[in-house]
Order: sequence, then structure tokens, then C-alpha cells
Amino acid sequence: MNGKGKFLSVFENSSYIPIFLRDFTLGMDVIKKGPVDLFCPYNPKMSSDSVVSFARMTGQDALIGCVHSPAYIIDQFDGEVKYSDENYPTILKHPLSSPSLLDGKDTTIKGLALGAIESYKLTKEKCPDLAVVGNVTGPLTKASVLMGMDTLSLAIYSDPDFVHQVINLGTEVTFIFLEKIRNYIDCVFVASASDNPDLFGIGPIMDFCVKNLDNMVKKVSDMEMKLIFHPHGNYADKKLIKSILNTHIDCFHYSEKNDPLTICQMIKNESTVMGGPDIIPTLYSGTNSEIINETYRHVDVCKDSRYIFSCSCSLHSGVPINNIKTMISAYRTKISSLNLH
Repeated sequence: MNGKGKFLSVFENSSYIPIFLRDFTLGMDVIKKGPVDLFCPYNPKMSSDSVVSFARMTGQDALIGCVHSPAYIIDQFDGEVKYSDENYPTILKHPLSSPSLLDGKDTTIKGLALGAIESYKLTKEKCPDLAVVGNVTGPLTKASVLMGMDTLSLAIYSDPDFVHQVINLGTEVTFIFLEKIRNYIDCVFVASASDNPDLFGIGPIMDFCVKNLDNMVKKVSDMEMKLIFHPHGNYADKKLIKSILNTHIDCFHYSEKNDPLTICQMIKNESTVMGGPDIIPTLYSGTNSEIINETYRHVDVCKDSRYIFSCSCSLHSGVPINNIKTMISAYRTKISSLNLH
């Protein structure tokens, strides 16, 4: 069975533990290119070369099909993004920072997102043996990018209708984008850093995230694909995790600040679980022993669940690649000892 088969089998009670490290920009270090090379103008071939080079170097079972950036949806609505070789895209102007800016917005895919679509196509052609995962953003995460975090934080309580309108508009674009890449992907990943109860409390997650996540799950299910949900913050609240599971997500990717044992005990067999060592500090500055021990711990705790080995979030340029290799070596040693390879 190839990597794609192994990755997709985990959703159907397979005992195999696949590996999927969600590379956003770390692959750019592998091919020794910088943001200006990639984004000015956007280079789909370089994007695909980046993610494929990282996936082949690390021996993964799945990969994101492009170098992902929030610039895609910012560009979609005529916001402003700065590019430099010192930093990955920095948002200078959030395009939907007031209700008046919602009028007449065109959801036709344009700008950098068109290059991302081409990158997915190229990656699928290069990697028929791997699962290609489409990366999109979660409800409040879309809103934070489009509105700006300060505006969103105020509007959640002062103008919730505005927040819902932004989320609905962003979700419409997401669905159009997924239709454009559906022939090039095998699974959908919903990256949700701002769908975070530590930032906004549990109530807003229930009000703004869960309903929209439910719509996303239905859309992806209609496309006959699986959906992985990756929020940030502490999701140890039983009512909250139950509401998320009731949307019928296929996989819950826990982030930093979550205890893997608690997550596995709450989820049981209602969803696949995904996770692993924290990027900061473990993978960024940890010792070899710390990286190995953390890798072993996550596999030991999660091995009796349907489990995808990963790390706490997306990987970006600057994370030491040797530390990633240490983690992968420890993962392979561990699953081999458990006869789960």
C-alpha cells in the first residue's frame, strides 16, 4: 500500500499510523528559495517543488498541495500584503475591516489563489502515490484574516451580524476554491488558529464556528472526501468537543496546550485523532532527547486510537530541518517497535 492508501485507511479503522507534517513554508528552506522568489509574482511550479521536496525528504504519506498563505484570500478581496525575504507575507490592509466594505464583493477566484490552484494540479501530477490535502481556513480564522483581529474581537460582541456576514462571504469563496481543486486533492484540512476558546471564550466558538464547520463538513462530504479540523486553544471542555464531534468531522488535529490523553479519551472512536510534538519550543529549540521523548509520548498515548502522527501546527521556514529529521526517525523507530508500520 502506498502513502496515499495508508493515509486514507486511517479513517476506516486501520491500525497503521501515517505521518503528515503540514508544511506551509519550511519546504522553501529545502529548495533554498525565499518569499520574493515565490510570491513576486506567484510561481506555481516553485510552490509545488517546495512542498514535494519536503514531503519526499521526510517520507510522508500526505502533503499540502501548495505553499499556503493567508495572502490568497487577502488578495481575493483587494487587501494589501507585503513580501520580503526576511518575513513571509505580512498583511498591511485587511480588506473587510468595516461593514461598508462588504458591498459588491466578487467571489470569483482571482489573484494568487489562481496560482495556488495550479500548484495543487502540479503536486497531484508529481505525487500520485501520496495523499494531497487541500488547506482552507476555519470560520473565525477567515474572519480574523479578512477583518483584522482587533476588529473581529470587538465585533464578536458589538456587531455579530457583521462577523457572520464576513464568515459567510469567506466560506463562499472557500467552497468555490475547493471546487476548483477537488480533482487534485484527496482530503480537506480546515486550519483554524483563531477558532480558539482561549481567545474568545467557548460561547463565540459555539456561535460562530460550530454552525459554519457543520456546513463545511457537509460540503466536503458531498465531494466524497474527509475533513480534518485543526483549532487552536484548549479543547478539553466536554460540551465544546462534543459540539465539534456532532458536526461529524473525520479527524481532530489537536494543537499545543492540549493533553493528548484527554483528547483521545473524549473523542474515543468518534473521529480520527492527529497531533504530536509542539513546534515551539520542542521542534524549534529542543534537544534531541526532548524531541525523541515527546515523539514517543504522543505515539504511546494515541496508538490505540485512529491516529495520524504530526506536530502541533504548520511548519514554517526557520524550523531546524535536522530537528524534524530527529522527530521522524523517532516516529519510525516507535511505530516499528509497535509493529504499526
